[in-house]
Amino acid sequence: MDVIFGMSAMFLFPPLALWFFYSLNKKNLIWLAIPLSALIASLYYWQTIIFVYSEFRTEVFITLALHTAIVSAATVIAAYAKRKQKKQPKRILPAIIFTIICVAIMGLASHEVLLNTVNGYRQYFDRPAFTRLTKIQPEDIAEAEIIIVCRDNPEENSYTEYNGDKTFFAGLEYTDSAPLSRPWSPKEFDREVNFTLQDSTLQNGDAICFFQYDGDVFRVAFWEFNQGWAFFVKSPQLLADIT
Repeated sequence: MDVIFGMSAMFLFPPLALWFFYSLNKKNLIWLAIPLSALIASLYYWQTIIFVYSEFRTEVFITLALHTAIVSAATVIAAYAKRKQKKQPKRILPAIIFTIICVAIMGLASHEVLLNTVNGYRQYFDRPAFTRLTKIQPEDIAEAEIIIVCRDNPEENSYTEYNGDKTFFAGLEYTDSAPLSRPWSPKEFDREVNFTLQDSTLQNGDAICFFQYDGDVFRVAFWEFNQGWAFFVKSPQLLADIT
């Protein structure tokens, strides 16, 4: 979903906004394409990178600046061309298309923002992914690996094969969403258990990572068909298998 929103915000909305304002009779309105495009792009980057991955803030600002510069250049050219034209007839089709696309993009933006700010809203979408996780059978797993994390030197991490009972998925207990419900830092966990599913490829990337958070509580990262989910689960059985 965030990929669709990102592509729409960065590449679809700016030319559509430019086309819409260009079709209006008032010539000065075309300059609104610049702030509106910058606003939509900022909403996308705020919820996907600035909010979640603050270490990439500089790269985000550079990308936004370049995006705004390109939209501004295109707007200058369009404004110059518009001033050379006579009064244009009112066009209904651009207004209808622009309104529909705007509603769709703002709906995606609202969804992504709520997903990263409202815990209850995120839980609603976590639950179906968690249910699918509990239905994983031992025969669905291609590889399983335990990583003992060395905090001082990641190169000294210990990797061993997971030989525990792979039926623990059915007994998982959902506790909360992530990262809204609890603070999270990669330095907080000591053990990590990674599962690669059968028929997993780089295209769909189906995999599950259990990061030990606190005792038998694990932070799960669950990827399926390039869609990622993150939530907390409780599993005394998995804890017993890795300790």
